[in-house]
Amino acid sequence: MTAVLIGDRAGLDPETTRRLQEAGTYHVIAISGGNIAVLAGLLVAACRLAGAGRRAAALFAAAGLLAYAEVVGPEPSVARATFTAVTFLLARAADLRTRPLNTLALAGACLVAASPGQLADPGFQLTFGATLGILAGMPRLAGSAASTAVDRLGSLGRPAAKAALLLLGATVCAEVALLPVAATWFSRISLAGLLLNFAAIPLMTVTQLAGMAAAALAPAWPAAAAGVGFVAHLAAFGIVESTRLVDAAPGLVVDVARPYPALAAVYYGTWALWLCAPRRRVRACGLCAAALATAAVVSPPGFASPSRWLASSTCAGLDGPDAAGDARLRVLFLDVGQADATLVLLPGGRSLLVDAAGSATGGSGIGRRVVVPALRAAGVRRLDYLLVTHAHPDHIGGAAEVVREFAPREIWEGVPVPASPPRAELLALARATSATWRTRNAGERFVAGGAVVRVVHPPRPDWERPRVRNDDSVVLDVRLGDVSVVLPGDVGAAVEAELAAAWTPAPIRVLKAPHHGSRTSSSEGLLTALEPDVAIVSAGRDSRFGHPHPEVVARYEAQGARLLETGEVGAVSVCTDGRRAVVATAVDGMRFTLDP
Repeated sequence: MTAVLIGDRAGLDPETTRRLQEAGTYHVIAISGGNIAVLAGLLVAACRLAGAGRRAAALFAAAGLLAYAEVVGPEPSVARATFTAVTFLLARAADLRTRPLNTLALAGACLVAASPGQLADPGFQLTFGATLGILAGMPRLAGSAASTAVDRLGSLGRPAAKAALLLLGATVCAEVALLPVAATWFSRISLAGLLLNFAAIPLMTVTQLAGMAAAALAPAWPAAAAGVGFVAHLAAFGIVESTRLVDAAPGLVVDVARPYPALAAVYYGTWALWLCAPRRRVRACGLCAAALATAAVVSPPGFASPSRWLASSTCAGLDGPDAAGDARLRVLFLDVGQADATLVLLPGGRSLLVDAAGSATGGSGIGRRVVVPALRAAGVRRLDYLLVTHAHPDHIGGAAEVVREFAPREIWEGVPVPASPPRAELLALARATSATWRTRNAGERFVAGGAVVRVVHPPRPDWERPRVRNDDSVVLDVRLGDVSVVLPGDVGAAVEAELAAAWTPAPIRVLKAPHHGSRTSSSEGLLTALEPDVAIVSAGRDSRFGHPHPEVVARYEAQGARLLETGEVGAVSVCTDGRRAVVATAVDGMRFTLDP
């Protein structure tokens, strides 16, 4: 109830938050247009019942919304919704009448003029995209068979059924408008929202109204406040429990890839043709094209769904037994956006996952949506080893889901940071699943089927770390014959210099670029010592951190190394028999062989 009333979501547990996000109903607990609309309607209705005129009611409601926004705080979504609503109410008070689209355009233009950077903000895109979809799409639906059905239900005295159809239409319009936006920012489309909004939106309204009534009654009439508060409780309980639909029917949540800008432009262009074309035949063509564009957005190759590519062999052309013979080393650099996750399939059948991706802000769900399906597609049934190079969210964020799904036999870390909450959570989960927890330090090594896994960094710590540090990352050198694969975590130039003497020559070297291609890593000293043939940058497309940095790209080019960015080429597979290595990419089907 607190989340619905003032946007404070601190009391929500991670599991509830996850289900709300997957169900497509997270919007009901994030203060936005729906909450502001309910409050505005309540204020206007209260003024009208008290005998106030239209102008006075509009002015009072505008003042009430501004006061509410001040209480809730300066959240961008609150500011956007409040500004739009106040713009509408002030125009109503001045008796200025115009189309809703004009009001939306004016509010959006003012907000962008005040802060142009909002155009790139996902909240801004979601707010105005959904509203634009409803305002533009519902009039077109008004001339369709659906409109005839709505009118017939109204004439038959079935207002509830009519309201349900209108809500379905508005939901579909909003989802169509936001499809590329959701795919871009969340890599996920929730079909469950089409069903759950029938419950979530009315229940959100009840929660908000009853919650405000309980807060108002509590000082003077506690018994009545308790009764009304119980109604709010039941409504909030209904919102949360309705999300269990995604657990019962997981197929309603579809993982998708981030669409290319050209595809998004085609998508919106075809829907605009359907909306605006004057002739029925042209509109029909636009609708068919829009359907094809929608299918392309929902199921493109790459990022979240590399299953077929991962399951296929990328080792063709190498001598010796095929991949099923477990005689080769295969390393999969997964496409996990601005994060790290690398699967090492060792000769003899053992598996090692180095980091499990995540998000710099936490809570991305990328472990469940990307890493877990990728491991299954690569043939992993139970993970032997999980290594967390260091406990930053973009490396450890997906580890819990991996542990739950694959119950690794051992979990490794480098420098312990007892104060780290993600590390503490993973340690508790390791104990619950009977996984062995090990600390790995420089100088350790083990052999698996002829491949040697050597820990190059960090040394054993001589003081307890109060926080997680990039330079404490575990650095591995995985080698089979003449082929070396270096996995350096997020170490910086200072550590790279310390390790200059730790590297032994290798005829073929594959390097995962340290720290996602940051300018403070991939120093000239490291590249001179390693002489990599190929470097893989694990970073998101159009990384907001600017990874890989142009200076880093120039250093690799000067070294003669081939640079592959997962944000552009998708997941990268390296397969070697110890003499040669085959490198393949998921998105564009690139494939080449490295010879000594």
